[in-house]
Amino acid sequence: SIKIINVKENENISFIQTKSGIYFPIEILAKKTVLYKVIYSQKVKNNQIEYILTSTQKWGKPLEEAQFIIKLPLNLELKYISYKYDVKKEESNFIIFKIHKENFMPKKNLIIKWAERLK
Repeated sequence: SIKIINVKENENISFIQTKSGIYFPIEILAKKTVLYKVIYSQKVKNNQIEYILTSTQKWGKPLEEAQFIIKLPLNLELKYISYKYDVKKEESNFIIFKIHKENFMPKKNLIIKWAERLK
């Protein structure tokens, strides 16, 4: 499932879904800032995900700010993450990892691998 929200306007943004991903229009006036929240989830079969970030290089300009929040249930353990996380905390039934980047021009995708925690 995918949901995109214009945070300031608190409105859902329509998007187009294709074989290679999703696309949504962004209109940003000069010297203005727009904040979008993208909520994404899908079932996985091989205990890993890859979130494509390198497509931003086509823009020719870095993201001013990016934040990624990874929530793993307590019965899972993180085996690999392609970017160093800034925060790791336990909350409710999850271990939460936060990655915060500024002036961010991704050179690689966000890849996360996990395994069931041994009891």
